[in-house]
Amino acid sequence: MSYRADTDLEFLATISKEDLKGLARVITHDNDGSERLGQMLSQANPNSKNYWKDVAEQIQTYGANTVMTIFRFGHGVSYREVLKDVCDKLDVNYEKSSSTSYIEKCLLDKILNDAWFKLSDQEKKRLLISVNIPYSPQMMTGAGLTALSALMSTGSILAYRLTAMVVLSVTGALAPLLGNTALAFVIGRGAGWLLGPLGWGLTVLSIAGPAYRVTVPACATVALLRKKYKLTPAERLRLEKADQLAKKLADELEKTRKNENKCIALYMYYYKIQEIRGRLEKDAIIQLVFGESGIYDRNRDKINRLVSNASFCDSVQNARDYGISKQELKDRLEVIISFDEKVEHIEQELLEELNTCYDA
Repeated sequence: MSYRADTDLEFLATISKEDLKGLARVITHDNDGSERLGQMLSQANPNSKNYWKDVAEQIQTYGANTVMTIFRFGHGVSYREVLKDVCDKLDVNYEKSSSTSYIEKCLLDKILNDAWFKLSDQEKKRLLISVNIPYSPQMMTGAGLTALSALMSTGSILAYRLTAMVVLSVTGALAPLLGNTALAFVIGRGAGWLLGPLGWGLTVLSIAGPAYRVTVPACATVALLRKKYKLTPAERLRLEKADQLAKKLADELEKTRKNENKCIALYMYYYKIQEIRGRLEKDAIIQLVFGESGIYDRNRDKINRLVSNASFCDSVQNARDYGISKQELKDRLEVIISFDEKVEHIEQELLEELNTCYDA
């Protein structure tokens, strides 16, 4: 087969090499990271200017397998047809005459909707807070789901962040390959909690059949990339920079966990930033900083006492005294707020206070 001209996939010609390779990886590898047998994309040249056509062709080819129309004058089927077939398979409620991007939104809504009612109240709260939706007990019902769906309909950075979370549920181990390192870093090491109840998508893939195990995550990833490239260049640059920082900081965090006091100092710093921003989710910070090290459990009373009596300035100076550089503190601040909107004033105020306190 060869690539079939497809207006819904032409935007792939404009995306970054890294994002295109991420989409290719979703096609060539299963959600546990193992390579799929029989796929031809791994033989294509990722440095070719027409590599995007090779990737698009593979989506069309797998789609042809799912709708039993492999022999269409040597071509696969259009992306829109693949997407509608996926939606039909998953019983997604959509209008066939709707725009492709709207049908993609319906697919993502279906994944989120089916997961929402399987989440615990704590998981729902954490999900809402992670995308800056104010938490209240009333939001534990359908109101929270409605708010999430409304957010995902917008073209904001937060909408991209939420979409990335939903896509994570059907890409599994491939998530770090989609440029979502910052996302996983912010909401918890590996974002493993999302692969619990919100991992409903992975359950679907296990029963949908071999071709759908490609087309479902592929369509979800295309939807994510379409949303990303509708952001402004400045917004994308901010996300990409945060992603690069997160990769570096994730390695630093592993080293920090070997020093108990340094790890506690870093926790205090994160805690105070989130407290100032009104985005405090204690469990998420514990998971991010301490992971499975057991440091928090061993020092729970001490840590809670330190945090309750400390200011942001205290947390900066404590981090400094335990050998955390000013640049590392700045980098961690930038990653934390990378998905927020209209936070420039908060970032600037915190940076100024950080500089003053660190040098005092």
